[in-house]
Amino acid sequence: MKTKQTLLLALLLWVVSLGCKKNETTSQSAAGHVSTAPRAVSAPFIHPGMLHTQADLIRMKAMVAAGTEPWASGYNMLTGTSYSSLSYTMAGPNDTITRTSTGGTYVHVMRDAAAAYQDALIWSITGNNAYADKAIGILNAWASTCVAISGDSNYALASGLYGYQLANAAEILRSYSGWSATDFNNFKSFMLNVFYPAANGFLTNHNGTCDTHY
Repeated sequence: MKTKQTLLLALLLWVVSLGCKKNETTSQSAAGHVSTAPRAVSAPFIHPGMLHTQADLIRMKAMVAAGTEPWASGYNMLTGTSYSSLSYTMAGPNDTITRTSTGGTYVHVMRDAAAAYQDALIWSITGNNAYADKAIGILNAWASTCVAISGDSNYALASGLYGYQLANAAEILRSYSGWSATDFNNFKSFMLNVFYPAANGFLTNHNGTCDTHY
């Protein structure tokens, strides 16, 4: 019994010791040298994607049109929020998004991203271009103004939460003919140059902590 307990304890200590190590694959060359490389998983991306596929959007539209529950009630809740109103007034944009443990300007992009995403959904469901134009106005404004994300360690929350919501709105709207190619490409550059470095930096370095810290 003691032997079994000792082996279990040793196993537990070994597992714990691995808790703060990077996830890596190890390969050994013919010369006997060991090299490490981060794991990578790739898969083809189909537009529209991210949170909603085309099948999802088609299903939403059909269920709402038929008045089927719970889609109908869900849609009524969606259209009943102030963020979905065509009279919604933007909280931003700001040239820098800041998020710290005590506050910051992130609340502006938080609200505007919610409005853009909800308007994009309503456009997809109803075909009412006024909602697409409203959402695109928000996306274009942020893309042409914001140049950085900053703050304490909470900056990563801003990059991940609101960047993801803005990207979902854009992914739904990418097929809308009213979004000019110039503005669409400007938005892509905005996501690549402002949100991606902040998000990727956190995922890569974890603010200088081990993988399991957060």
